[in-house]
Amino acid sequence: MEPAGLNAFALRLPENQDRYSYEKGERKFDEDYVTKFQANKKTRRFFQAQSPGYQRTATWWVMSAKKKKPDLNGWRFSLPTLNTAGE
Repeated sequence: MEPAGLNAFALRLPENQDRYSYEKGERKFDEDYVTKFQANKKTRRFFQAQSPGYQRTATWWVMSAKKKKPDLNGWRFSLPTLNTAGE
């Protein structure tokens, strides 16, 4: 890296960091989601056949939802999308 780039990196503001999913590190499914995911073989096979980038993005999308509901409504919403793949 050039000195100007190193200087800009050193002067970055903390409030401008960790804004994007790629800056926040790996995200894993909660245990409730894993249990439901493992119970649906077709969805699990589809998900595991996807690229690692797709898996990271999809996991981030599900786990970063603003509203977490105990009945896993967001998960039920995404399952039909996955179930229709390859039919």
